[in-house]
Amino acid sequence: MYKFSKNQRDIFLSGNMGLEREALRVDQHGLLAMTPFPEKLGDKVNNPHYTVDFSESQLEIITSVKHSPRELYNSLLNKTHYANQVLGQESLWPFSKPGKLPREEEIPMASFPDPQFKSKEMYRRGLVRRYGSYMQMISGIHYNFSFTAEQIKVLLSITGYSHSDQLYLALSRNFLRHRWLFILLFGASPVAHKQYIDSQSHRIA
Repeated sequence: MYKFSKNQRDIFLSGNMGLEREALRVDQHGLLAMTPFPEKLGDKVNNPHYTVDFSESQLEIITSVKHSPRELYNSLLNKTHYANQVLGQESLWPFSKPGKLPREEEIPMASFPDPQFKSKEMYRRGLVRRYGSYMQMISGIHYNFSFTAEQIKVLLSITGYSHSDQLYLALSRNFLRHRWLFILLFGASPVAHKQYIDSQSHRIA
């Protein structure tokens, strides 16, 4: 087993990383908020930190690129705090599976009035036809990562690979090998509303 030097360990505690957190906006009763994207969060098309996912009620919070887990966590925490302040009487549903939902046809799909963004609405309508609106209401966290130049240099020297593409392919193979564990640890929702389970029973049985 390769033994990292202290300098190499410090290098591997850094990286280029970012988070995208999806969360449903809900009212004081825990029901899906039917209000439009909050204007105080800016333009949902051009704002680099706040936008919508499938639904107008599905807020997406995006961090900028950070170089340590602590920086990344604090960035998401601060942006979430700000969003909560802006939401006022509404709040962010904390689970990946939604709570009680209205009828599928009543779920507000994200709207983009500007004609140049109509393709975004067309894409969402396609999702509804193929999978239904309920399936799109699952919300989670996307983790984005890329090696720094220093990390690539160290890894190439250790592995004997000649190009960074080989490193990413090896990383992908290892992820696929252990994905069952990642899904078990990070992909399991502790709760799901009975209505949602019943509506998706043909897909999750």
